[in-house]
Amino acid sequence: MKSPHDANGVASAGAPIQQGLMADRDDFTDEETDAQDKGPLWHRGVGVLAVSWVMALAILAGWFAGWLLDRNVTGTFPLMTILGVLAGIIGGGWYSYRTIMRGLRR
Repeated sequence: MKSPHDANGVASAGAPIQQGLMADRDDFTDEETDAQDKGPLWHRGVGVLAVSWVMALAILAGWFAGWLLDRNVTGTFPLMTILGVLAGIIGGGWYSYRTIMRGLRR
C-alpha cells in the first residue's frame, strides 16, 4: 500500500490530513464511531456535567475542611483554608483529567 506521505513524513498534495487522537488507531472502526454517536444528546453531555460538578465540590470540600481546621484546631486562619482550596483544585483536576482521558479512549 502506497503511503500518502513522502520519505520525510510530509503529506503529499491531495492526501487527506488525519486529525484527532483516534486517527492513527487501526482498530478503531466505523461501527464504534456510529455506536458512540447514537443515543440522546444528554447522554453524551453527562460526563462533562459530572466533571464540572466534581471540580466544584472538590474545591468546596477543600475550603470547608481548611476552614474547620483553621477555626477549631490550628488557629492559623488563612493558611489551612488556602491549602484546603489548593488540595481541592488538585484533586478535582486529577479526577477531571482521568475522566476526560477515559472518555477520549472510547
